[in-house]
Amino acid sequence: MARNFICLVIDDDDDDGMFFQAAFTQLGTTSHCWLSPGCQQAIQRVDLGQEPVPDYIFLDLQLGAATVKESLDLLKSHQSISTAQIIILSGADPAYQADWLNSRGIFKIIQKQASIGLLADQIKQVLSLS
Repeated sequence: MARNFICLVIDDDDDDGMFFQAAFTQLGTTSHCWLSPGCQQAIQRVDLGQEPVPDYIFLDLQLGAATVKESLDLLKSHQSISTAQIIILSGADPAYQADWLNSRGIFKIIQKQASIGLLADQIKQVLSLS
């Protein structure tokens, strides 16, 4: 039996969020995945009890409203979600930033995929579901 967990996807592109949710549904788990267009909105929804506290946060590397440093600082400093494992989602190969991201306590870095199936496989690997 697969373990249950809560995932949060922070991405300001609605299409990317829906793509991620479609991949998430292929995992064969009853876990919950919710979307937010930004870090501040996600924190507010958790604090207001509108969404559960995430175990994993998938954070888009290229959020328009904030730099990745600002986003990470906000997420890591907020008590209600500071224990969540953060996984960076990148449209390009983030290897040039891997050392810096890892020094900031990032759990994993993954590249966005061209198909829902490939993304689902990558999510399974990251969350150790396979």
